[in-house]
Amino acid sequence: MIESPATWIELSRNAFEHNLASYRAVVGNKVAFSVVVKSNAYGHGLREMARLCQESCYVDWLCVTSLSEALLVRSYGVTKPVLVLSLLDADPELAIKQEIDITVFDLKTVQHLNELGKALQKKVNIHLKVDTGMSRLGFFPEEVLLIMREIAQLRYIVVRGILTHFSESSNKDQTFTQQQLRIFNDVLQELKKNDIQIPYIHVSNSGAVAHVDGGHFNMVRLGAGAYGIAPPESACSQFSLKQVMSWKTKIFHISTIPAGSYVGY
Repeated sequence: MIESPATWIELSRNAFEHNLASYRAVVGNKVAFSVVVKSNAYGHGLREMARLCQESCYVDWLCVTSLSEALLVRSYGVTKPVLVLSLLDADPELAIKQEIDITVFDLKTVQHLNELGKALQKKVNIHLKVDTGMSRLGFFPEEVLLIMREIAQLRYIVVRGILTHFSESSNKDQTFTQQQLRIFNDVLQELKKNDIQIPYIHVSNSGAVAHVDGGHFNMVRLGAGAYGIAPPESACSQFSLKQVMSWKTKIFHISTIPAGSYVGY
């Protein structure tokens, strides 16, 4: 990367803390906060944002898309829990050794992780993803109970969380979002009837935190909102967000020209 002394990016710790405090005021103090730092922390810089998350009293977890991102986060000195949301693009043994949680959506992966855990003599923390209508990743709702019973036989697997993802939580029309929420709640009720308890339950992203009733559970995943980027249709009327990133530059030259002159790029 070529660096120029004439232009740079600044990140505001105060703006970041303001955004987190704003969301905290909505969900209360009993809900864990996970900040999504995927894709180079939405362009803000993974190293810088990971360190801000590590230092913030509001942040309990960090979420990333891939295991390679999670390993980078750990290399930056982050000791807080880290969750991989989808892609295992590095050796899963490294995740187990560095106590990185893994989101799973197929039984074969869970069985493989159990074998690795056995070899390392270490428990593997997983989060079970449920597909409630996004049709991207996740177990179908009707198979979750059976999957949980299968996992119960795997000695080195610990189901630490269960989650789903809203397709359009920032949409003012909440019909489909509420449908997804009902499906997810039905799954939780079925698990409860069978005395299955899972520590972390999380579904809400930034838009959902602001205005989806009943979607907070005991953990939320803050993505763009943590950086001060509000969803385009979000009804975030409870608070205002502040952008964390500023792009600054030095003026190179100012020209004084006659009125009516043409100006090109």
